[in-house]
Amino acid sequence: MYLKTKLNRFDGLSIVVLLLLIAIYAINYIDFSSHPFEDAAMVMRYAQHLAEGHGIVWNVGEKPVDGATDFIFMILSALFVKAGMPIESSVRLISFVSHILTVIFVYVTIRKLRIGGKWLAFISAAYLAIGPGLRYVEFYFGVPLFALFVCITWWIANELLKKTESHVTSLIFVLSCLIMGLIKECHILCHARKSGLKKHIQDFISGLAI
Repeated sequence: MYLKTKLNRFDGLSIVVLLLLIAIYAINYIDFSSHPFEDAAMVMRYAQHLAEGHGIVWNVGEKPVDGATDFIFMILSALFVKAGMPIESSVRLISFVSHILTVIFVYVTIRKLRIGGKWLAFISAAYLAIGPGLRYVEFYFGVPLFALFVCITWWIANELLKKTESHVTSLIFVLSCLIMGLIKECHILCHARKSGLKKHIQDFISGLAI
């Protein structure tokens, strides 16, 4: 069981520095004029048609078919388009914000659960901040949103290990797994019997670690 710790001024400063790292790296090394990669462009096409009221279709007028691999990401993108934002801006906004939140989440989680010291937390989050995540943003992929929910689900799983009889936490865990699976449609099956709940959660955490 992890011990919790309170955040301090150093943590606040570290988060500000991490945000600056993301901004500096994005401005200097990410080409925001680039075109979407093939798979990302496919998801964007479905989202655009959905926002226009044609349903989840590849071609307007055809029968609905879910050919996108990022279902919830597609729905979120369509909602932003429906609100008046261009599809390109919608996709990048969701991915960029997700990346920022994931970096902060990694730092705060390591610190609060005392998995490592403050410098380990900062180095881990900094590596993520200027790592491949921003490349996914550059090429319009929804992977950063998936990564964010992987982290969230991992945290909920750890909370559930400490209070396995909590029906509310169990429900939140299952819903988080469902959302995580629907973001990338990874076919993640979340099932936990009352007698073996702790083992299922431990297997889940081990799988994410691998």
